[in-house]
Amino acid sequence: MKERKKYKCIKNCPDQCPETQRHNHEFAGSTMIAAPENQVALLHNHRFAGITGPARGPVRTHVHVVCTNTDFFFNHFHRIETITGPPIPVTDKDGEVIGHTHGIEGTTTVSFRHTHDFKANMLIQNPINGPLMISEEEDWD
Repeated sequence: MKERKKYKCIKNCPDQCPETQRHNHEFAGSTMIAAPENQVALLHNHRFAGITGPARGPVRTHVHVVCTNTDFFFNHFHRIETITGPPIPVTDKDGEVIGHTHGIEGTTTVSFRHTHDFKANMLIQNPINGPLMISEEEDWD
């Protein structure tokens, strides 16, 4: 079996990642409302969207790196850098697994003297081709 490159996109979420990957997920979300301290008139939130990094770790417990910027509001934006939780199976009306998703939560970077908390989930992987059919023993590092 061909040896895969190690995924090195965790620290500071660099833009260059390995070319090999098994799957990734789309995501979109909004931050919670926040403002600089004692600036109630500046309460606001941000939106964010993107594509995760490739899967890392064993199939049943793999995760993805999420790195993106929020949208821009009143002269600032925030950075989101986190790792998803493990896969959450998605089933159809008959209980058959049709794919999986992941959740994220965390706090943005500080910008304009404040941060925002966020929670979101990934969209299902590869929605037009169904679930991944690979060995559950395989490691995606």
